[in-house]
Amino acid sequence: MMLYQKKYLLLINGFEAYNKKIMYGSDVISVLNKAIDNNTKYQSRITNGETNLRINVSVIIHKDIGLREEFYIQKSSGSGFELDRQTLQKVFKEGNTYSLYNDDGTRKDYDRLQNVLINIRSIASEDDPTVSIANARDSGIRTNLPDVGGREYYKITYYPQAEFKRATYKCTNMSYDNVTGRLNSMTFEQIRMNEF
Repeated sequence: MMLYQKKYLLLINGFEAYNKKIMYGSDVISVLNKAIDNNTKYQSRITNGETNLRINVSVIIHKDIGLREEFYIQKSSGSGFELDRQTLQKVFKEGNTYSLYNDDGTRKDYDRLQNVLINIRSIASEDDPTVSIANARDSGIRTNLPDVGGREYYKITYYPQAEFKRATYKCTNMSYDNVTGRLNSMTFEQIRMNEF
């Protein structure tokens, strides 16, 4: 198959636009969705042996993005406190003046959460989707959280998928079917900070 025919097929499929040296995770998600759409469209033919119709997308991530984390935070001493984003940043700089709890009332493992807390510490934007803050009392405080001197609890939910979208990636591989010229697979790799 001639090169211009291969390029034409890739452009029709819309994947060639993502063969870039730098892009955001939101672009990688678009590629994943396109691959899912393709594989769903040709599912019966793929099942019947036409495996060259399948498009596989791999993503290499160097930073632990993990799953959603939820925990409650309570000031360890003194009266209640109002928690906004700026205060939350200070909370995790001070660290030891606050207690972290699971929703069943058990203490959260502070050391295990270090990467999450470091990420939360850097949040500056009011509309940043990576973290949400809810006053536990206003949203129905759980009765199994320790009631210590009427101190306030805030529920913190950390959404690492937002971090995935903001991270940068590069396309490191595109492979094609030798007969049809169709795209078979793409690989994306997260760009390390020292690569810029």
